Amino acid sequence: MSLLAWITDEKLDSIVDRLLQRSRDGVRLADQKMQKNVMDPFASLIMSAAMDISEIKPLHDIQCSNSASQAISSAVGSFHQEVLGSVGGFHNHDSDYDLENMDRKIIAEVKNKHNTMNATSRKKVISDLETAVRQKSGKWTAYLVIIVPKTPSRYSTNIVHGQKVSEIDGASFYEMVTGHKTALRDLYAVLQKIILPQHSVRANEELLPSHASILNRSLPA
Repeated sequence: MSLLAWITDEKLDSIVDRLLQRSRDGVRLADQKMQKNVMDPFASLIMSAAMDISEIKPLHDIQCSNSASQAISSAVGSFHQEVLGSVGGFHNHDSDYDLENMDRKIIAEVKNKHNTMNATSRKKVISDLETAVRQKSGKWTAYLVIIVPKTPSRYSTNIVHGQKVSEIDGASFYEMVTGHKTALRDLYAVLQKIILPQHSVRANEELLPSHASILNRSLPA
């Protein structure tokens, strides 16, 4: 029996492997970029003062982590796209939008977090979805999916007057795709089971309470 009813263990394992590899690559490249890029001396000076940093290594690690965090966030976004694109009827589209289901007449663009887009990029995403829906034959619906919304609440809001284009939180979209109300939290729980054994017992014991707190502050039930 699969860990999740709506995706095979083999498929999920392969997607998680790619997630981890992309994330590790992002961390490695972040350090390489730090060594090659011209540093901002003003930012470094102010950061060391504001954060009371007195040694170069912690300062380097913090600056490096900013770049690594962006790479990991991108990898997690691709992870969600791959997972959702593996559920019956959905597939990855990649051009103009991320997901498509021909039978249910659904297209979607998946963003990992509410602040992934600035005002300009958000406007373009919505415009692309509106254009795609207009060009489809039949009654299609487009979704801008925000996996981690600004507040841990479920919602689905029309964002284009006269067109079936909506913004929706990740938990609600996962429920729509899989038919399971707690699909997104179930995925998180399974991801923990897959990933945590790779870390030390001590790290698990120290981090698990923090992970649980972040989960409850970030995703709706």
